[in-house]
Formats: sequence, structure tokens, C-alpha cells
Amino acid sequence: MSTAEARRAAPPSRPHTLRLSRLVGLVALSVGAGAAAGFLLGSRTGVKDALQTARSIDAQTLAKALDWKPEVSFGLEQRREIARLLDEARATRALIEALRHDEEALRAGGRLRALETARDSGAQRLERLEQRLDRLENARIDPTPTGSIAPKGETRRDARPAPAGPR
Repeated sequence: MSTAEARRAAPPSRPHTLRLSRLVGLVALSVGAGAAAGFLLGSRTGVKDALQTARSIDAQTLAKALDWKPEVSFGLEQRREIARLLDEARATRALIEALRHDEEALRAGGRLRALETARDSGAQRLERLEQRLDRLENARIDPTPTGSIAPKGETRRDARPAPAGPR
């Protein structure tokens, strides 16, 4: 076994693992130090006090405080009007959809009535045809073909005798 093959087969050396763990530790320490510095600097700006004060004000007090400002109260009226108009538009859309479905139901009902009328007229026609067929079946019909009957006084040369069928 040559030395190059021995180096490849051997497990990685300890200094490489030690070096990697030092780098990971340095990065973690840097992130922790940055977070601590940000927290300390952020807590001294006074934002915390303002947030706590804003949380303690209820909605009624805030509404009363903002009503005296004309741009705020005007915007509030506009927002209320817009909300009312949106509700009206939604209600109108719902009404239109309901009417559309009612119209479709009426159309379907009209089609159904037309089909029933057509069925009834077809049934009447079928009945008339059945009656006619019954009359034709019941009538006594001569089985002699009409082409073989010669007018009186003439005889046909190519006359064929009528088929003798059961009567």
C-alpha cells in the first residue's frame, strides 16, 4: 500500500475537526453578541414606554381623541360610506344571482311544459295511427294485386294469376 492510498483510507485528522468546531463557535458567539447589543440599544430608545401607553388606551378614548381632527373624521365618514356602498353592492349581486337562478328555473319549467304538450300531442297522433291500423286490419281486403285486374272488355296478355293465400 502506497502512502497516498494510506492517506485516503485513513480517517480525517483531528486538527481539521478542531478547526471546524472553532469556526462554528466563533459564528455562534458573534450572533449572540449582536443580539445582546441590539437588545440593549433598543431598550434605551423609549419605544417600549410608548407601546405600553398605546396598549392602555381603549378604542372609545382613541375614537374621541381622533374625532376633533377634521382629516381623521372626514376619512372616517368616507370609510363608513364606502363600507355601506360595498354592502349594498354585495346585496345587489346576491339579488341578481337569485333572480338569475329563478329565471333559469322558469325556463326549465317552460321547457318541461312544452315537452309535456309535445308528448300529449304525440300520444294523440299515435292513438289515431293505431285506430287507423286497427280499421285497416279489420277491413276485408281482396289479396288480388291491382295490376293483375284488367279493365272490362280487355284481357291482359301477361296476366299472372293471383297468389292463393289463406283467407
